[in-house]
Amino acid sequence: MKNQNTDVHSKKTREIYQKQHEKIAKDSVTLDRIRKIYGAEEFQLPGGGAWFEGKSCAEIGYGNIGAFLPRLFEWGCQSAIAVDVDEEWIPLLKKSLLNQGVEKDWCEMRSGSVLDIPIESNSIDFVFISGVLVHLKNMGDAIDGFNEGARICKKGGYFYSSWGPCGGLMEGVIMPAIRNHYHTTPEFKEFIDGIKVEDIHGLIDKIVKNAKQHADQNLDGDCLKELFGIDFCVFLQNSIQLPSWLSNEFTPQVVEGLYKANGFTNVKRVERYVTRSDIRKYLAPLHHDRDYWISKILYGQGFVRYIGKKA
Repeated sequence: MKNQNTDVHSKKTREIYQKQHEKIAKDSVTLDRIRKIYGAEEFQLPGGGAWFEGKSCAEIGYGNIGAFLPRLFEWGCQSAIAVDVDEEWIPLLKKSLLNQGVEKDWCEMRSGSVLDIPIESNSIDFVFISGVLVHLKNMGDAIDGFNEGARICKKGGYFYSSWGPCGGLMEGVIMPAIRNHYHTTPEFKEFIDGIKVEDIHGLIDKIVKNAKQHADQNLDGDCLKELFGIDFCVFLQNSIQLPSWLSNEFTPQVVEGLYKANGFTNVKRVERYVTRSDIRKYLAPLHHDRDYWISKILYGQGFVRYIGKKA
Protein backbone atom coordinates (compact mmCIF):
# COMPACT_ATOMS: atom_id res chain seq x y z
CA MET A 1 0.00 0.00 0.00
CA LYS A 2 1.20 3.54 -0.76
CA ASN A 3 2.17 5.85 2.10
CA GLN A 4 1.35 9.58 2.35
CA ASN A 5 4.72 10.74 0.97
CA THR A 6 4.36 8.46 -2.04
CA ASP A 7 0.82 9.74 -2.62
CA VAL A 8 2.04 13.37 -2.67
CA HIS A 9 4.81 12.41 -5.07
CA SER A 10 2.39 10.65 -7.42
CA LYS A 11 -0.03 13.59 -7.41
CA LYS A 12 2.76 16.03 -8.22
CA THR A 13 3.84 13.82 -11.14
CA ARG A 14 0.21 13.56 -12.32
CA GLU A 15 -0.17 17.37 -12.28
CA ILE A 16 2.97 17.84 -14.37
CA TYR A 17 1.88 15.24 -16.93
CA GLN A 18 -1.63 16.68 -17.15
CA LYS A 19 -0.27 20.08 -18.20
CA GLN A 20 1.95 18.43 -20.82
CA HIS A 21 -0.92 16.30 -22.13
CA GLU A 22 -3.21 19.31 -22.44
CA LYS A 23 -0.67 20.90 -24.80
CA ILE A 24 -0.41 17.74 -26.88
CA ALA A 25 -4.19 17.35 -27.10
CA LYS A 26 -4.43 20.79 -28.73
CA ASP A 27 -1.93 19.89 -31.46
CA SER A 28 -3.41 17.39 -33.92
CA VAL A 29 -0.07 16.68 -35.62
CA THR A 30 1.61 15.68 -32.35
CA LEU A 31 -1.38 13.68 -31.16
CA ASP A 32 -1.54 11.80 -34.45
CA ARG A 33 2.17 11.00 -34.26
CA ILE A 34 1.80 9.59 -30.75
CA ARG A 35 -1.21 7.50 -31.76
CA LYS A 36 0.79 5.93 -34.57
CA ILE A 37 3.64 4.91 -32.27
CA TYR A 38 1.87 1.72 -31.25
CA GLY A 39 1.48 -1.05 -33.82
CA ALA A 40 0.01 -4.45 -33.02
CA GLU A 41 3.02 -6.21 -34.51
CA GLU A 42 5.41 -4.84 -31.89
CA PHE A 43 3.74 -6.81 -29.09
CA GLN A 44 4.59 -10.06 -30.89
CA LEU A 45 1.26 -11.63 -29.97
CA PRO A 46 -0.14 -14.68 -31.80
CA GLY A 47 -2.28 -13.34 -34.63
CA GLY A 48 -1.03 -9.77 -34.30
CA GLY A 49 -3.85 -7.26 -33.93
CA ALA A 50 -6.45 -10.03 -34.23
CA TRP A 51 -5.33 -11.33 -30.81
CA PHE A 52 -7.01 -8.33 -29.13
CA GLU A 53 -10.50 -9.15 -30.43
CA GLY A 54 -12.86 -9.79 -27.54
CA LYS A 55 -10.15 -9.23 -24.91
CA SER A 56 -10.14 -7.03 -21.79
CA CYS A 57 -7.39 -4.43 -21.44
CA ALA A 58 -6.16 -2.07 -18.74
CA GLU A 59 -3.79 0.87 -18.92
CA ILE A 60 -2.43 2.10 -15.61
CA GLY A 61 -1.19 5.67 -15.20
CA TYR A 62 -2.91 6.63 -18.39
CA GLY A 63 -3.26 10.38 -18.31
CA ASN A 64 -5.63 12.43 -20.41
CA ILE A 65 -4.46 12.16 -24.04
CA GLY A 66 -5.96 8.88 -25.16
CA ALA A 67 -3.29 7.68 -27.60
CA PHE A 68 -3.12 3.92 -27.05
CA LEU A 69 -6.74 3.20 -26.12
CA PRO A 70 -8.09 4.12 -29.59
CA ARG A 71 -5.73 1.55 -31.11
CA LEU A 72 -7.09 -1.12 -28.76
CA PHE A 73 -10.61 -0.10 -29.76
CA GLU A 74 -9.68 -0.39 -33.45
CA TRP A 75 -8.21 -3.85 -32.85
CA GLY A 76 -11.46 -5.09 -31.36
CA CYS A 77 -10.84 -5.13 -27.61
CA GLN A 78 -14.14 -5.86 -25.88
CA SER A 79 -13.51 -3.56 -22.92
CA ALA A 80 -10.87 -1.33 -21.35
CA ILE A 81 -10.12 0.19 -17.97
CA ALA A 82 -7.98 3.32 -17.54
CA VAL A 83 -6.55 4.12 -14.10
CA ASP A 84 -4.75 7.21 -12.85
CA VAL A 85 -4.38 9.36 -9.72
CA ASP A 86 -7.34 11.55 -8.68
CA GLU A 87 -10.11 12.40 -11.16
CA GLU A 88 -9.18 15.62 -12.98
CA TRP A 89 -7.98 13.65 -16.01
CA ILE A 90 -11.24 11.75 -16.51
CA PRO A 91 -13.33 14.39 -18.37
CA LEU A 92 -10.30 15.28 -20.49
CA LEU A 93 -9.75 11.65 -21.48
CA LYS A 94 -13.45 11.13 -22.19
CA LYS A 95 -13.44 14.09 -24.57
CA SER A 96 -10.23 12.95 -26.26
CA LEU A 97 -11.51 9.41 -26.84
CA LEU A 98 -14.83 10.63 -28.25
CA ASN A 99 -12.94 12.93 -30.63
CA GLN A 100 -10.96 9.89 -31.83
CA GLY A 101 -14.04 7.82 -32.58
CA VAL A 102 -14.06 5.59 -29.49
CA GLU A 103 -17.53 4.52 -28.30
CA LYS A 104 -18.74 6.42 -25.24
CA ASP A 105 -18.97 3.60 -22.70
CA TRP A 106 -16.27 1.32 -24.06
CA CYS A 107 -13.59 2.48 -21.59
CA GLU A 108 -14.18 2.58 -17.85
CA MET A 109 -12.12 5.21 -16.01
CA ARG A 110 -11.14 4.68 -12.39
CA SER A 111 -9.27 6.83 -9.89
CA GLY A 112 -6.41 4.92 -8.33
CA SER A 113 -2.69 4.35 -7.94
CA VAL A 114 -0.38 1.90 -9.66
CA LEU A 115 0.64 0.90 -6.12
CA ASP A 116 -2.91 -0.18 -5.31
CA ILE A 117 -4.68 -0.81 -8.63
CA PRO A 118 -8.49 -0.87 -8.22
CA ILE A 119 -8.92 -3.97 -10.40
CA GLU A 120 -9.52 -7.58 -9.37
CA SER A 121 -6.64 -10.06 -9.46
CA ASN A 122 -6.26 -12.27 -12.54
CA SER A 123 -8.99 -10.40 -14.46
CA ILE A 124 -7.30 -8.59 -17.39
CA ASP A 125 -6.11 -10.12 -20.67
CA PHE A 126 -3.69 -7.32 -21.59
CA VAL A 127 -2.07 -5.00 -19.01
CA PHE A 128 -0.24 -1.90 -20.27
CA ILE A 129 1.99 0.25 -18.01
CA SER A 130 4.16 2.63 -20.00
CA GLY A 131 6.49 5.31 -18.64
CA VAL A 132 4.89 5.26 -15.20
CA LEU A 133 6.94 3.08 -12.88
CA VAL A 134 10.23 4.95 -13.41
CA HIS A 135 8.59 8.14 -12.12
CA LEU A 136 7.59 6.70 -8.76
CA LYS A 137 9.38 7.83 -5.62
CA ASN A 138 11.92 5.01 -5.38
CA MET A 139 12.82 1.56 -6.69
CA GLY A 140 10.76 -0.15 -4.01
CA ASP A 141 7.61 1.64 -5.16
CA ALA A 142 8.41 0.91 -8.81
CA ILE A 143 8.78 -2.80 -8.07
CA ASP A 144 5.56 -2.78 -6.05
CA GLY A 145 3.81 -1.10 -8.98
CA PHE A 146 5.09 -3.75 -11.37
CA ASN A 147 3.87 -6.47 -9.01
CA GLU A 148 0.42 -4.84 -9.00
CA GLY A 149 0.32 -4.92 -12.79
CA ALA A 150 1.28 -8.58 -12.69
CA ARG A 151 -1.42 -9.28 -10.10
CA ILE A 152 -4.33 -8.06 -12.25
CA CYS A 153 -3.12 -9.89 -15.36
CA LYS A 154 -4.98 -13.12 -16.17
CA LYS A 155 -3.18 -16.41 -16.48
CA GLY A 156 -2.44 -16.69 -20.17
CA GLY A 157 -2.67 -12.90 -20.50
CA TYR A 158 0.10 -10.47 -21.40
CA PHE A 159 1.76 -7.65 -19.48
CA TYR A 160 3.56 -4.87 -21.39
CA SER A 161 5.81 -2.44 -19.50
CA SER A 162 7.93 0.44 -20.77
CA TRP A 163 10.76 1.84 -18.62
CA GLY A 164 12.59 4.43 -20.71
CA PRO A 165 16.23 4.96 -21.73
CA CYS A 166 18.87 3.20 -19.65
CA GLY A 167 22.43 4.46 -19.21
CA GLY A 168 24.90 5.87 -21.68
CA LEU A 169 26.18 9.43 -21.92
CA MET A 170 22.71 10.95 -22.40
CA GLU A 171 20.76 9.32 -19.59
CA GLY A 172 23.69 8.46 -17.37
CA VAL A 173 25.37 11.89 -17.36
CA ILE A 174 23.78 14.70 -19.38
CA MET A 175 20.07 14.40 -18.53
CA PRO A 176 20.62 13.90 -14.77
CA ALA A 177 22.77 17.06 -14.78
CA ILE A 178 20.09 19.01 -16.65
CA ARG A 179 17.38 17.80 -14.24
CA ASN A 180 19.52 18.80 -11.26
CA HIS A 181 20.03 22.24 -12.81
CA TYR A 182 16.27 22.54 -13.30
CA HIS A 183 15.55 21.75 -9.65
CA THR A 184 18.28 24.07 -8.30
CA THR A 185 18.22 27.06 -10.68
CA PRO A 186 15.04 29.19 -10.62
CA GLU A 187 15.76 30.95 -13.92
CA PHE A 188 16.19 27.68 -15.81
CA LYS A 189 13.12 26.18 -14.12
CA GLU A 190 11.03 29.18 -15.17
CA PHE A 191 12.26 28.85 -18.76
CA ILE A 192 11.41 25.13 -19.00
CA ASP A 193 8.07 25.43 -17.22
CA GLY A 194 6.88 28.14 -19.58
CA ILE A 195 8.65 27.16 -22.78
CA LYS A 196 6.76 27.91 -25.99
CA VAL A 197 7.44 27.44 -29.67
CA GLU A 198 7.64 31.22 -30.00
CA ASP A 199 10.52 31.28 -27.49
CA ILE A 200 12.61 28.85 -29.54
CA HIS A 201 11.79 30.56 -32.84
CA GLY A 202 12.67 33.92 -31.34
CA LEU A 203 16.02 32.51 -30.25
CA ILE A 204 16.63 31.24 -33.78
CA ASP A 205 15.84 34.70 -35.17
CA LYS A 206 18.37 36.17 -32.73
CA ILE A 207 21.05 33.68 -33.81
CA VAL A 208 20.42 34.33 -37.50
CA LYS A 209 20.53 38.10 -36.99
CA ASN A 210 23.75 38.00 -34.96
CA ALA A 211 25.46 35.66 -37.41
CA LYS A 212 24.69 38.07 -40.26
CA GLN A 213 25.66 41.14 -38.28
CA HIS A 214 28.94 39.89 -36.83
CA ALA A 215 30.21 37.36 -39.37
CA ASP A 216 28.19 38.05 -42.54
CA GLN A 217 26.92 34.47 -42.39
CA ASN A 218 23.52 33.64 -43.88
CA LEU A 219 21.93 30.96 -41.70
CA ASP A 220 18.71 29.21 -42.74
CA GLY A 221 16.49 30.14 -39.81
CA ASP A 222 13.29 28.90 -41.45
CA CYS A 223 14.76 25.43 -41.86
CA LEU A 224 15.74 25.37 -38.18
CA LYS A 225 12.29 26.51 -37.06
CA GLU A 226 10.70 23.51 -38.76
CA LEU A 227 12.69 21.27 -36.40
CA PHE A 228 11.38 22.86 -33.18
CA GLY A 229 7.62 22.77 -32.56
CA ILE A 230 5.12 21.93 -29.83
CA ASP A 231 6.20 18.28 -29.87
CA PHE A 232 9.77 19.28 -29.03
CA CYS A 233 8.71 21.70 -26.27
CA VAL A 234 6.65 19.00 -24.53
CA PHE A 235 9.52 16.54 -24.99
CA LEU A 236 11.83 18.92 -23.12
CA GLN A 237 9.36 19.30 -20.28
CA ASN A 238 8.72 15.56 -20.14
CA SER A 239 12.45 14.84 -19.97
CA ILE A 240 13.23 17.43 -17.30
CA GLN A 241 10.29 18.35 -15.07
CA LEU A 242 9.43 15.04 -13.38
CA PRO A 243 10.51 14.79 -9.71
CA SER A 244 12.04 11.33 -10.18
CA TRP A 245 13.55 9.33 -13.04
CA LEU A 246 14.56 5.75 -12.29
CA SER A 247 15.19 4.38 -15.79
CA ASN A 248 18.92 3.85 -15.18
CA GLU A 249 18.12 1.48 -12.31
CA PHE A 250 15.78 -0.67 -14.39
CA THR A 251 18.18 -2.36 -16.75
CA PRO A 252 17.00 -5.12 -19.08
CA GLN A 253 18.35 -7.66 -16.61
CA VAL A 254 16.39 -6.16 -13.70
CA VAL A 255 13.14 -5.97 -15.69
CA GLU A 256 13.47 -9.53 -16.97
CA GLY A 257 13.96 -10.62 -13.37
CA LEU A 258 10.72 -8.90 -12.32
CA TYR A 259 8.77 -10.74 -15.00
CA LYS A 260 10.21 -14.09 -14.04
CA ALA A 261 9.67 -13.48 -10.31
CA ASN A 262 5.97 -12.88 -11.06
CA GLY A 263 5.56 -16.09 -13.02
CA PHE A 264 5.76 -14.76 -16.57
CA THR A 265 7.13 -16.80 -19.45
CA ASN A 266 7.99 -15.94 -23.05
CA VAL A 267 9.45 -12.65 -21.82
CA LYS A 268 10.59 -10.57 -24.79
CA ARG A 269 12.23 -7.20 -25.22
CA VAL A 270 10.10 -5.03 -27.50
CA GLU A 271 11.85 -3.23 -30.35
CA ARG A 272 10.25 -0.21 -31.99
CA TYR A 273 11.36 2.51 -34.39
CA VAL A 274 9.74 5.76 -33.29
CA THR A 275 9.27 8.15 -36.20
CA ARG A 276 9.95 11.79 -35.38
CA SER A 277 9.23 14.99 -37.30
CA ASP A 278 11.36 17.46 -35.32
CA ILE A 279 15.09 17.68 -34.55
CA ARG A 280 14.90 14.22 -32.94
CA LYS A 281 14.44 12.55 -36.34
CA TYR A 282 18.23 12.83 -36.75
CA LEU A 283 18.76 10.79 -33.56
CA ALA A 284 15.91 8.26 -33.87
CA PRO A 285 17.98 5.93 -36.11
CA LEU A 286 20.67 5.71 -33.42
CA HIS A 287 18.08 5.01 -30.72
CA HIS A 288 16.81 2.07 -32.73
CA ASP A 289 20.20 0.65 -33.76
CA ARG A 290 21.40 0.27 -30.17
CA ASP A 291 24.29 -2.07 -31.05
CA TYR A 292 26.01 0.57 -33.18
CA TRP A 293 29.17 1.87 -31.49
CA ILE A 294 28.08 5.50 -31.04
CA SER A 295 24.61 4.37 -29.95
CA LYS A 296 26.19 2.38 -27.11
CA ILE A 297 28.17 5.43 -26.04
CA LEU A 298 25.22 7.82 -26.20
CA TYR A 299 22.33 5.59 -25.09
CA GLY A 300 23.86 2.70 -23.16
CA GLN A 301 21.45 -0.23 -23.05
CA GLY A 302 18.82 1.67 -25.01
CA PHE A 303 15.11 2.09 -24.41
CA VAL A 304 13.79 -0.70 -22.18
CA ARG A 305 10.38 -2.21 -23.11
CA TYR A 306 9.17 -5.73 -22.35
CA ILE A 307 6.19 -8.02 -22.73
CA GLY A 308 5.56 -11.36 -21.03
CA LYS A 309 2.86 -14.02 -20.80
CA LYS A 310 1.53 -14.98 -17.38
CA ALA A 311 1.88 -18.69 -16.78
